[in-house]
Amino acid sequence: MAARGTATVAGAGALGLACALALADAGFKVSVCDPAPFQANASGVAAGMLAPVFEAVLDGQAAAHADLLLAARDLWPALEARSGVRVDRSGALAAGSAGWLADVAAGIARLGLHATEVPRITADALAPGLA
Repeated sequence: MAARGTATVAGAGALGLACALALADAGFKVSVCDPAPFQANASGVAAGMLAPVFEAVLDGQAAAHADLLLAARDLWPALEARSGVRVDRSGALAAGSAGWLADVAAGIARLGLHATEVPRITADALAPGLA
């Protein structure tokens, strides 16, 4: 089958690679270019974390887009199945001072969601080395 065309994707982070995969699936010959792989890009800074609730709570500008962030998160299982990349959807953990955690829990409640408090021993088991 002849390629539909060629495409160059700028960025080899999660979004760039997802775009490249979609273009390849559509029949394009794809090149991916990233001038600074494994540096301080969106995927590197987030360390692969997809946590739309925390993003909406901790980033004032993202709060208005919580529904969109949650919808985007819900599309990942299809990409996981297509790409073979495992996505851990077991949840996210916030650790900090009691006051900050109360603020985070209040922000989660404003989104109509519920935060679950876990004992320190459970947090240590979930995230060994947690300081």
